[in-house]
Amino acid sequence: MVETILFEDEHIYIVHRPGASRFSLVTFSEMMYRREPPEFWGDKIAQKHSIDTVGIVAKASNWFPASSVVPQIPEIRSRLKPSAITYGFSMGGYAALKYGRAIGAQSALAVCPQVSISPADVPWDDLYRSYFRPDLHQNMALQASELPENVWIAYDPYYWRDALHVDALALMCRPSELRIRFMRHAAIWFMSENSFAVKVMEMIDGAAPQSGLRMVRTQTRSSRAYLMHLGVAAYERGHGQWAEAVWAKAAERGATQESIDRLRTQAERHRRDRISRRHKDLALAASLAMQ
Repeated sequence: MVETILFEDEHIYIVHRPGASRFSLVTFSEMMYRREPPEFWGDKIAQKHSIDTVGIVAKASNWFPASSVVPQIPEIRSRLKPSAITYGFSMGGYAALKYGRAIGAQSALAVCPQVSISPADVPWDDLYRSYFRPDLHQNMALQASELPENVWIAYDPYYWRDALHVDALALMCRPSELRIRFMRHAAIWFMSENSFAVKVMEMIDGAAPQSGLRMVRTQTRSSRAYLMHLGVAAYERGHGQWAEAVWAKAAERGATQESIDRLRTQAERHRRDRISRRHKDLALAASLAMQ
């Protein structure tokens, strides 16, 4: 299929790749994705599975400014089939929710999304605060009226930052949750393995009705990414021997030694942070007890 570049400005570009799928997919790139047209985030799965896709790519970590996206919505809608799903990770997950209803999607699949990065909206999350620009991000917080009818969220409920964003979202709608434990903010790697995201989309669209929970359990049994991050969770909790055994299983499934070493370093840092916080909490408790 031949891609068509629908729009480009200083903030985003939009590409349409026709496909034979029953539904259309609208993808929003994640914050570190940097490509040139006609490449877009998700183009590999679109090509592999012949999914009719409109790819919206941010040229920077800009959270898809409404000033660029909204004027293009009529053109985007004109390219979609009657059934459409928006899809994105982190920054892209936010946009999949923010523009889902306006684009005409019945469903959104958002992986680890934010509800906003404005300090006024989420004072408890400063991770992305440096990317907030008042001139680009007016009325940034998600609103119930903006959400598609069906909202699906994939995230790690044990990762407090993403869990708080999901809690905030749950005040606006009743999202269906794919709980991918121990992945922290890396749930997208779980979704990407074995075309799992496509299987979820087909389930959402109704072509393959089944339980989301059952799908996650099945994917967990074969996921290399899950094993690698399960090892991190074990290591940072002091279970080094168990972590090494889990990473060995991940290696049997194709994980490289370089990637395992990188995660081991990450786990060591997490463990030091946990111990430091524990010591601070104990010191605070002791000082309060002496008052």
